[in-house]
Amino acid sequence: MRPLRTLPLLLLPGALLAQSAPALPAPEPTAPVGSKSIPADPSTFAWPDTPAGKLMRDGIRLHDAGDYPRAIGKYRRALELDPGDGKTIRYEIANSLHTSGDPKGAMEELQTALAVPGADFPELFVMLGNLYDGEGRADEAIHAYRRGLDQWPDYFNLHFNLGITLVARNRYPEARAEFQRAVRANPAHASSHFNLGMLYASTGYPVPALMAFGRFLELEPAGDRARTALSVVDDLLKRGVEENPAEPDSPRIANYTGMPDEEGSQEKLYTVLRLLAARLRNIGGRGKSTLPEFLGMLLEATGDDRIYPGVQPGFALNYYLPYYREMNHRGDAHAYTNFVFASSGAQNLGKLGAAERGKVVNFRDWTLGFAWNSAAPIREPGEAAPSAGAPRAAPTDGPSSAPAPQPPPASAPHPAAPPNPDAAKPG
Repeated sequence: MRPLRTLPLLLLPGALLAQSAPALPAPEPTAPVGSKSIPADPSTFAWPDTPAGKLMRDGIRLHDAGDYPRAIGKYRRALELDPGDGKTIRYEIANSLHTSGDPKGAMEELQTALAVPGADFPELFVMLGNLYDGEGRADEAIHAYRRGLDQWPDYFNLHFNLGITLVARNRYPEARAEFQRAVRANPAHASSHFNLGMLYASTGYPVPALMAFGRFLELEPAGDRARTALSVVDDLLKRGVEENPAEPDSPRIANYTGMPDEEGSQEKLYTVLRLLAARLRNIGGRGKSTLPEFLGMLLEATGDDRIYPGVQPGFALNYYLPYYREMNHRGDAHAYTNFVFASSGAQNLGKLGAAERGKVVNFRDWTLGFAWNSAAPIREPGEAAPSAGAPRAAPTDGPSSAPAPQPPPASAPHPAAPPNPDAAKPG
């Protein structure tokens, strides 16, 4: 559906943005409605060539053009002709009412839609939660999202929006788990990777943050959010680094200890990444790392099997690490950066040679078909962190109460500095 939550929610150390539409479509559950079957997001429903269907198509065009009163009029006429599609039509009415600045009317339409007979669909609960959240009724918003998750436990947009609300309530461990569920359910949802990276960076997990930002920048390499992500990446890669221009190959790197270990040991990989970044900065004479340099460093460091041998604990090392490691073993570093630059519009693939273009196409086909780890472990707040190689209990989806985030030890990296909110709005 056209996204509702488009304004940044300011997290203490950064900006978390809400955006409903996935960057690439992923298979979604369907719910039968009468003799039809509608998708989880009704905006993808192909309305039939009937009088009511024509009115709905006209209404959606009017909505997209910003003419909400006329759109609502079309929807109401369609509802008179086809009351059997009441849930879907009232959802569209609610969307236009909310977008036009009438959240109370939108709430009434949604409550009516949920009360009429027929099967629900998950975006009803996404919008309901968003409306509650917009009114500052966070507990009711959380309840609405969880009502949806009771029926569709793997629907990414419910997890994503629940995570946004939990962040606003300072329930960071729970929010992290919801963003992890969102990317696990839909690896192509750029906003979930972005918000997970921001939350990792601001709560003492620099290595998982860099991995999440790498995937986000692959999906969304241009725009304000990409610039925000690169700014946070640059800050993470400069922490504890004393530049040494006289000996560019020998920068002084602080050895951080005491970082959170729920996502596995971070010290060794964090040291390697900062060392690579410092050398490139010193040799190139630049103040910060560029996007292709960051992506190349990420692949080089994560591709070293000696850093994380055997089975590792934590979500990031079981979800992101296999992706980068296989990409590295395939020798796709240049194809990866060319793909990202072509996606951003910064590079014309037509200017590449035939062999390089073929590598980019092969990389694209590989990444679209990559089997992401849908069983990557998610640690519930309060659950003890297993050691490397230890068996892990199956995660649960029940509600939990998270303690307030603890500050990192004195020897650990500080949380990310707040990015400029104006630079963090969706592009």
